[in-house]
Amino acid sequence: MPAVARRGRVQAAISTGGASPGLARAIKEQFAQWLDPAYAECAEIVAGARRRAIDSGAPAEQWRPRLERLLDGRLLRAAREQGREAAKNLAERIMQDGAD
Repeated sequence: MPAVARRGRVQAAISTGGASPGLARAIKEQFAQWLDPAYAECAEIVAGARRRAIDSGAPAEQWRPRLERLLDGRLLRAAREQGREAAKNLAERIMQDGAD
């Protein structure tokens, strides 16, 4: 069974294929220290944006490029430097009209 590092919706499983569960756990603990909480914020924001895009009924070709723009680093940087609301506002601007 893998050791799992979690930050909100972000999960990373670490396994040694059963060779050393203790080593997998140690790696997971180090990885969990590295895993920035801003990733969890971004995962929530992107999940919401994706759900709204799907629910809108618009073709994926229309909203998918904008959703991909949320993953170019600017959203993560906004979450880290300015907080969740600033990141959420950036995501809304990008998803609505592509502006950033």
